[in-house]
Amino acid sequence: MTIIFMAKRRLMAIFIDSYFSFAILNKNDHAHAVAKTFVTRPLGPVVTTAWILTEVADGLSAPINRQLFIDLLNLLRTDPGVKIIPPNERHVDEAISLFGARLDKGWSLTDCVSFVNMRELGIQQALTGFTALLETLP
Repeated sequence: MTIIFMAKRRLMAIFIDSYFSFAILNKNDHAHAVAKTFVTRPLGPVVTTAWILTEVADGLSAPINRQLFIDLLNLLRTDPGVKIIPPNERHVDEAISLFGARLDKGWSLTDCVSFVNMRELGIQQALTGFTALLETLP
């Protein structure tokens, strides 16, 4: 799978998901080179969620990989161009509603939280390998 830059129209903020994070961190990932181009030529402010960061931390939980996550988290937290949306009960409730309403989809609850946050913030651009993000953009 390749990283997909999805946009219906150009907006300021760009959402990044765990797929993009893994691609940028792993030099052996087949999408690393593409992900690197977006990091070296930023397209605008970046938005992600604590849920996405949890997925990344889970994927990097082996002792040899933990420092990668810590370094990424520190970089994101100190970058003024990055917004990390904290967990919030209303977002979770809306995500659970979406999760239950779309039984035909293979979306995770984290995906649904991402969709809820993107919709709320008016974000229509995502750096991901998951094409379902495009289906739910307003």
